[in-house]
Amino acid sequence: MSLIEAAEKNDVTWAEKLLREGVAVEERNAYGQTALHLAAGFGHIAIMALLLEQNADIEAVAHYGHRPLMLAGSNRCHWKTDPAGERTVAFLLNYKPLLDARDRYGWTALHHAAYDGHARTVERLLLAGADWHIKNEKKEDPLTLAVKTPQRHPYEDRMTILPGRKEEDSMFDVVKVLFAAENKHGLHWKRRQSLSRLALKYRCPEAVALFS
Repeated sequence: MSLIEAAEKNDVTWAEKLLREGVAVEERNAYGQTALHLAAGFGHIAIMALLLEQNADIEAVAHYGHRPLMLAGSNRCHWKTDPAGERTVAFLLNYKPLLDARDRYGWTALHHAAYDGHARTVERLLLAGADWHIKNEKKEDPLTLAVKTPQRHPYEDRMTILPGRKEEDSMFDVVKVLFAAENKHGLHWKRRQSLSRLALKYRCPEAVALFS
């Protein structure tokens, strides 16, 4: 079993053995991911701590431009809950990663967390100083991205629904957190109008009301 496989399977004992034997901490898989990418993506904090003690590169860039922080707060690598994402991000923040680094498509860690509906993770990144202004290649800042991300149908693959209430809207809390962050600095009426139109198309009535 390789170091990357040990990171994915959360096998701390095997990872320690490999590192004692001199295995390169920066070895990569076919996607350009290091063991730290996998540990962050799966939320395996003990493995992350071990790798970082061995000077693993916290800014290692995989094939799509993903860095460990982007995978820590999102589901790009593996599905995880928002609390798990927040814990993983909170741990990585102790090592001062670049908050606003962008992947190949211009997405930051905040974009990734927002897209996956991870409100607590989004809040954690904002408190750490993540920039909510940054736009990706499609000119979407994290709030715009969150507002226009379709709500997946709970039973039918590839189908989406218009949520009837906030309890059915997986993006509501993310939209609320990002809206509050931007609104502190004043939301121009044209910006508010644009977000309101998107919310009418994709979000629940409570989300629409935020921009009224």
